[in-house]
Amino acid sequence: MPQFNINNLECVRHNNILFSDLTFTMKDGDLLQIDGTNGSGKSSLLQICSGLIRPSKGTIEWNNEDIYEYHNSFHKDTLYLGHKNAIKSSLTIKENIQFISALGGVIENQDYTEILNTVGLSDTEELFTNPSHEYTKELLYLMPKIESIYS
Repeated sequence: MPQFNINNLECVRHNNILFSDLTFTMKDGDLLQIDGTNGSGKSSLLQICSGLIRPSKGTIEWNNEDIYEYHNSFHKDTLYLGHKNAIKSSLTIKENIQFISALGGVIENQDYTEILNTVGLSDTEELFTNPSHEYTKELLYLMPKIESIYS
């Protein structure tokens, strides 16, 4: 069962300690709610837990492995969704899929027609040539499906 361990985490931003001595463990199916005022470190904690930034102190483990030492296996199993989605409206859906796939470590050519059919989108010629802002809703639906296909 996957396990996520936070041990004695500390975050310092602009010479201010946002949090310290933070320790918790999460297992598959657990839910964590993070509350706090603006500037209290909620987003910083999420970025640290996802490996986007490093803590000032402490360790983060995924399945008993340090996420910074074994970042490839950690990032293959996880996905960080921030305040805004990662869809680039000036790119086509195909280009967005290639971009998201490359972030996940998949860079070889893929049969995007098969991927799109898997999630119920079939007019591939139009989807691959028009800017994705015309299909934002479809692309938002598609990204988690693509992620699951690669994992």
